[in-house]
Amino acid sequence: MATREVKTGKPEALDAILAQFYEAVLDPNALLSALTDFDTWLGSELCHMLGWNRLHDCPQFSFMSDPAYHPAGDAYASYFASRDPRRALVNGMPEGQVVHCADYFDTRFVDRSEFYQDLLLRNNIRYSVGGCALRDDAVDVLVVFNHCVGQPAFSDIQVQGLKRLFPHLRQTFRLISRTESLRAGLFAGDAALQAMGQAVVVLNARNDIVFCTSAAEQILNERKSQRVLPSAFTGTSLFSEIVRSTFQRVRVTRHPESVIAATSLRSYYLTAIPFPREGVQDTQLSCQLRGATSWGSSTDINRRLPSFRDADLIIVISPDPRDATVSAQQLMQLFKLSPAEARLAHNLAKGKSIEEHAQVVGVSIATARNQLRSVLEKTGLGRQQNLVRVLSQLPSVKDRGE
Repeated sequence: MATREVKTGKPEALDAILAQFYEAVLDPNALLSALTDFDTWLGSELCHMLGWNRLHDCPQFSFMSDPAYHPAGDAYASYFASRDPRRALVNGMPEGQVVHCADYFDTRFVDRSEFYQDLLLRNNIRYSVGGCALRDDAVDVLVVFNHCVGQPAFSDIQVQGLKRLFPHLRQTFRLISRTESLRAGLFAGDAALQAMGQAVVVLNARNDIVFCTSAAEQILNERKSQRVLPSAFTGTSLFSEIVRSTFQRVRVTRHPESVIAATSLRSYYLTAIPFPREGVQDTQLSCQLRGATSWGSSTDINRRLPSFRDADLIIVISPDPRDATVSAQQLMQLFKLSPAEARLAHNLAKGKSIEEHAQVVGVSIATARNQLRSVLEKTGLGRQQNLVRVLSQLPSVKDRGE
């Protein structure tokens, strides 16, 4: 059978491709892009990167440069990995050594191999070159480049190109591994803030928003039913000249301060905390490659965390407790209060006195005191002090129509 000539890319283009791998330390998406670019430069038909967990003897992640081969990747992960003579060969070699399979598996071997006959040749793959790019305590990262049927075995020039790649690829994986604890901390902190519903915003010196939790985004989008979060805090309904002055003082004094700000719906406490200046690094990081449930789309890159290189202030947004008290409607349901009694209990929970409540709703102080006695009896709390303490701890739920 005639073979098709395979040409590599220009030598000067390889240096730029190898440099791309180091970008993966901050953004693993760059690793996949660089592998694909190198695959093209090499003249290979397919690049397959596989993370094999030696402790559990199973694949941990997988990447293929051509999605058309994903079904073959599924078959490899579920059955053929244990029958792969190439992997068995690489297991006995040092990390980073390039293996040209044509030097070890001749035509006679291929004709008798279940792996070659039922997986590679069935998917139009014939020749492979690769090796173990990284071997840590539990996982081998294997990278293999393939030629299809009709292409020749990999040339010496191609093998030399791969030998240039492997030291860079190995160093990239090691750097990613070293920064894993930092990435884990960032994601854990972000996940904890989101899970607790904590409203936190990080600003730069221009008051641009560089990070915002979901809870904060909901608050900042209240004005005019905005659907897109403003790029700057100055474009939100919480910003005012008082808030601006507070932020500026915190930047100068480096001491936290709190200020009250209001949207059209409610009031909030803004606590401005100076972002630590020491040791601030670019943390625009993503998690490492992770195996997905479907090996057809087996590389799962989580959403990227923001860059904190220009971070200046941390803003913690807390609801004004006077606006977060349990509603009168809830009190009616919980304690079988009348509407008048529920309004009284609600105002007491918000910090109003009996006299202030009576003035607001337009009743006499004597009537308000009678209502209070009825509320204390129905709630079984006995004293106004106990009533206020218990009601202030009840969770507030929005009434329908608010």
